[in-house]
Amino acid sequence: MPAQAASTGKVPSIRIQVAPADLATDLAVESLHLKLKRSARQVCKAELRNDAIQLYWHACYSGALDDAVAQLKELRTLHPATFPSSSILVLAR
Repeated sequence: MPAQAASTGKVPSIRIQVAPADLATDLAVESLHLKLKRSARQVCKAELRNDAIQLYWHACYSGALDDAVAQLKELRTLHPATFPSSSILVLAR
């Protein structure tokens, strides 16, 4: 499941490819969740030199991860046979 930077204008984003096997077991979903966390950290990169930047980074990370997890939950409701592959877009907020 490769991650790739996605072009969405000026907003940093990463698209995570999702295959049916990525949703087949709890362990596979946990692995996918870890990739979403890493991607959220990447799209929200900032130097943590002061409190204002740290607060921005935390809000960006939380929003990006929450949106990605919501997409994951939606994918898990689908039957694996209904999609050959899909993706989750992790977008800086």
